[in-house]
Amino acid sequence: MFIIRKIAILLIVFLFLPACLGYHFRGYDSNLPADIKTVAIMPFGNHTYESLVETYMVNSLVYEFSRSKRLTVVDKKNADLVISGAVLAISTNSISYHADDRAYEYRVQVKIEVEARDTHRNVVIWQNGGMSEVEEYHTSGVPNDVQIQKRLAIQKVCKVLAENIHDRLFVDF
Repeated sequence: MFIIRKIAILLIVFLFLPACLGYHFRGYDSNLPADIKTVAIMPFGNHTYESLVETYMVNSLVYEFSRSKRLTVVDKKNADLVISGAVLAISTNSISYHADDRAYEYRVQVKIEVEARDTHRNVVIWQNGGMSEVEEYHTSGVPNDVQIQKRLAIQKVCKVLAENIHDRLFVDF
C-alpha cells in the first residue's frame, strides 16, 4: 500500500509539474533595461481650467510606484527613469436627468500625455500622447455636491491612469 501511494504521487508530480513550469504571475516581467532601479515623477503640466488635477495625477503616480516597490521613487538628480507629462483635457458630460430636468449622473474624461525617459541614455523609452480614462458619478443635483463628486471622480481617473502607466512601463512599452 505504501509503495503504491509513492508511485501515485511520483506519477502525479511527473505528469503535472511540466505544465506548471512556464507559470508566473502577471506583471512581474519587466521590459525596462536592467540598470533602471529608480524613478522620479516630475510635476505634470495642466492645460485645463480644472485646478489641482495635475497634483492628483502626480500623487497617484508616486503612490502607484511606491506601492509596487519595483522602482524606488527618488528625486530627479538620482533617478534612472524620469516620468513627466501633462493633463491635456478634461470633459464632463451629463448622461442622465431626473424628471425635474436636473442632471444627476455625469461622465468625466481626463486625457493626458506622458513620457518615461532613461536618464543614463537620455532617450525616451516609452510615451503616450493621448491616454484617457472616464469615470461616471452620481450627484444629488445640488451644485456643491456636483463639484465634490466631480473632484472624487477625477481623482479616481488619475488613479486608474497611474496604474496603467505603471503597468505599461513594465509589460508592453
